[in-house]
Amino acid sequence: MESLVVKSLFKKLKIEIQENKILVLKKSPFLYTEFEISFEELESKKKVKKEYNHGVMALALLVFCFGLIFSFVGAYHILLVVFTISFVLFLTGLFTRRKRIEINTLTEGILEIPFESANEENVRAFADTIIRSARQYMVDKYGKVDKDLPIEGQLDNLLFLRNKEFIDEHKFEELKSKLLGRKTDEKKIGFN
Repeated sequence: MESLVVKSLFKKLKIEIQENKILVLKKSPFLYTEFEISFEELESKKKVKKEYNHGVMALALLVFCFGLIFSFVGAYHILLVVFTISFVLFLTGLFTRRKRIEINTLTEGILEIPFESANEENVRAFADTIIRSARQYMVDKYGKVDKDLPIEGQLDNLLFLRNKEFIDEHKFEELKSKLLGRKTDEKKIGFN
């Protein structure tokens, strides 16, 4: 079992890859959450997002607006302090980016894995391991070809794997040919 622990100021996130699921633990001073996400609920792609800290920038705008109110009242001695605070907050919002990797899930919304520049490579590699483990699990479960079972259900499973991008077109055609009893070097005619 592989695991990743990401710590920030007062928060801790631990993700553990298990046999057919991932276990997620989120801890903060005011919250403890523990949940499981089965590999069947995970999407096959990740998104890497780096965005400005909009909350701090909005606070800077709010402080700036208060500064404008003080300027109309005539409290110019407070105006300089308020505008300086606003400027510092704005710069803080520009330079403190929120960085995370997102993997969509069917039941838990988006699994967010935050990272900093120092651990970005490890977090990216761990996210790839989650997706690779989920992909392998799904292919092992739904990509098996059994001549004794009805072909339609197995073909639906292969289509499901292709549509969810757990297998590529080449692997889909290979498994479909095996299922239908064709040789892989036979030429296809029509829409097969």
